[in-house]
Amino acid sequence: MEWVARTAERFPDLNVVVAPLDDDRCLLWLRGGHLLEAHAVRPWGTPRPHLDALLLGSAVNLWWLADPTRDAVRELAASGLGVRTGERVLRVEFTERRL
Repeated sequence: MEWVARTAERFPDLNVVVAPLDDDRCLLWLRGGHLLEAHAVRPWGTPRPHLDALLLGSAVNLWWLADPTRDAVRELAASGLGVRTGERVLRVEFTERRL
């Protein structure tokens, strides 16, 4: 969590800073000082999915840039995000965290 906060402080123009926590979880800092934990949804009976931090950060940034007026924290926490790579879609859910 400290690395994310320090990185966001060093690069104030970034919209998203991401750090991997585990193979299927990441920590995201969003512009404005919001912190979210992301985890890849694992459908029952399937192997644990891999959540790539770089891919997730890029996807969240592009999603947010498509409508910068949206309440990103509320929408991500409520609806999650589908990250598509080719034919594969990885569902990601988000939980708000406190700094």
